[in-house]
Amino acid sequence: MNGVKKVIGVDAGGSKTLALLVSESGEVLGRMLTGGANPRSVGQSAAAEALREALAPLLQRPVAGICVGAAGLARASDREFFETAIREVAGPTVPVLLCNDAQIALEAGASERPAMVVIAGTGSLVYGERADRTPVRCGGYGAVLGDPASGYALGLSALRHAARSLDGLEPRGRLADAVLMSADATSVPELVAKVHHWPPDIGAIAALASLVSDAAAQGDEAAKTIVDTACSEFREHVALVASRVRTPAELPVVIWGGAFEAVPELVEAVREAAYSTGPCSVGRASLEPAHGAAFLALGSLGVIRGQRSTVELQGSGGASQP
Repeated sequence: MNGVKKVIGVDAGGSKTLALLVSESGEVLGRMLTGGANPRSVGQSAAAEALREALAPLLQRPVAGICVGAAGLARASDREFFETAIREVAGPTVPVLLCNDAQIALEAGASERPAMVVIAGTGSLVYGERADRTPVRCGGYGAVLGDPASGYALGLSALRHAARSLDGLEPRGRLADAVLMSADATSVPELVAKVHHWPPDIGAIAALASLVSDAAAQGDEAAKTIVDTACSEFREHVALVASRVRTPAELPVVIWGGAFEAVPELVEAVREAAYSTGPCSVGRASLEPAHGAAFLALGSLGVIRGQRSTVELQGSGGASQP
């Protein structure tokens, strides 16, 4: 094993960070799970500490490269933060590759191109790569501008409905009751006090997405409207990226993120939009995004990686359906 190249792949999320030590054959040799390492979610100090805790134990063995995937790495300030934080742990000589979180999620689920990934977690993003690996993306606007179909967007819509129902602007039903119970609030001032603080508890707001899905399943009209709006917005994003990256051949479409579990209707929305552009294969990656980051690190060193696969999602569309 001494002559085998080893790399570290890191998925630096807002709530947790996963780092994997991976051999050139793709075998996982070490694993570290720590807190969130997104500086815009947890602050630079906490993010740097999470990266140190994730990387330091795996760097006890020599590594040939490190790849970190995180949201926001298109911003120069975020890239500078990650470069500095990683260098403080890894030293100045180890090659470091910085990618966005969609790139590593796509690499975890698809080795061939063109392919695309649809992320719906706390945030959302639709990202694809053409046959020549040039990228195409849609969404990923962040919490302020809004990420369509994300857990945060769904939760924020639920909170707005609850506030409007307390003011008498909208009928109060199952969704409003569930949100107010979750927030332990009985009035608009109490609800505002629970939500309005800085930095906002984005994860807690995103967790309300499951309440939206539950209320919609029980017939709550406000919840159904929120879900329908999210699905409609997502269809636009998915269809746009799929049409721009695909060839006439079957297009691999990888889905990733907790919002798909919280709101299953989003899966069908992705499937419908993808199939509207041509034949597709829609599935969940069988490997974690951190493993995709490790594959990208190996690729940057000239190591050929093996095939990735997805767990096929069965439903109203099949892989051969136009």
